[in-house]
Amino acid sequence: MKKLILGASVLLSLLGCVSETTVAGKSVSQSMDVNGAAKARMQLGIQYLQQGNTEQAKFNLEKALAYNSRDPEIHRALAYYYEVVNEPMQAEKAYRQALSISRNDADTMNNYGTFLCREKKYAEAEEQFLRAVNVTTYVRVGDTYENAGLCARESGQLDKALVYFDNALSHSPRRPLSLLEIAGIHVTQENYDEARNYLLQYQKVASDTPQSLWTWIRLESAQNRETAVRSFGRRLVNKFPQSTESQHYLNNEY
Repeated sequence: MKKLILGASVLLSLLGCVSETTVAGKSVSQSMDVNGAAKARMQLGIQYLQQGNTEQAKFNLEKALAYNSRDPEIHRALAYYYEVVNEPMQAEKAYRQALSISRNDADTMNNYGTFLCREKKYAEAEEQFLRAVNVTTYVRVGDTYENAGLCARESGQLDKALVYFDNALSHSPRRPLSLLEIAGIHVTQENYDEARNYLLQYQKVASDTPQSLWTWIRLESAQNRETAVRSFGRRLVNKFPQSTESQHYLNNEY
């Protein structure tokens, strides 16, 4: 999940933020912002999770939930935690809880769809993606169409994947991953001119990656352009010698 991670010192200062009020002549310390404290705990939990400290991650996420159990973002973060520690049943429960609180939370639908795809529940994943993009206030439509494309490609539905990647590019024409995925599918479907066109578009917006160079190698090999194959192969091995794609190239597996 793409989230803003605050520094630990900022988070801790948020957690300690209190105000003083006077009741019947006595000073009473009370929480200044329970929701802010919940968000801070949530962000701290995510930060620990990204550092690999799952115990502290869960501790802080549970604290966030104790502050505010009606925030779908906290349940979504908890679902992410359960994904990381490989507890899919708990993750799905957390996603469903988030949606029960906010039925039109497109971020939750997007993340839930990504989770379902990893669980190979492709039809259910697609349903969540399409629900998300139909939320009129949702701004990450391109991201979700791209996720839908990746899921469709993973399930072997290449024509459907092309449609979703094209939709993603309609919202953001300079999306490297969508450009590269479309190129790869066109190579597989033997639409070589289309594949070349998308690879050239990719080169205008992004740098070489093992996947992009491997797609070039597949394309040039399919068209029997051995000189180009060797050129891209040398670039692949020189730039990314430890990559799986380099090993495939060196083993002539293309």
